[in-house]
Amino acid sequence: MEITGQPSGSGGAGRRLQVRVLGERQRLPAAVEPTGETHLRWQSAVRECMITADGRDLLCVVSSYRDEVLAGFDVEQTPERIAVRVWLAFGPDGPTSFGTGKAGVLPDGRKVRTMFRQAAARRWGMVVRLDEPLEARPVVDIASPDPDGAGRALRAWLVARG
Repeated sequence: MEITGQPSGSGGAGRRLQVRVLGERQRLPAAVEPTGETHLRWQSAVRECMITADGRDLLCVVSSYRDEVLAGFDVEQTPERIAVRVWLAFGPDGPTSFGTGKAGVLPDGRKVRTMFRQAAARRWGMVVRLDEPLEARPVVDIASPDPDGAGRALRAWLVARG
């Protein structure tokens, strides 16, 4: 499977990723196709990358909560570097990993609840066939992860559903 695309605004330096080389007999794990509602997606950091022994197939892995799906994967290949960006979105059942904690009362009398998310439960792998072998080129994560990206998507999802 090959996922390619031109990431918009990829001029930033990004975060250099460590790339582990797979042995001759090791196989790449199964990869997935991006899905999800693109208007409610957010960027996420790539957790790890692996390259085949011949330097041609790059596997990037991202972790997500159980209610999140892979919504996009951008790759930009240049002679200087490989730039990657991952997008997540809520799955078809919507946001299901959010929970609420204890309720409290603010000094002005408003009731508030703390909100939390259950633990991460999925790993997504994206495989890219490189135009040229990786060799000494760095793999750079150019995502701009937003700590409240999922929260903003949750609020938009709730508003869209009335």
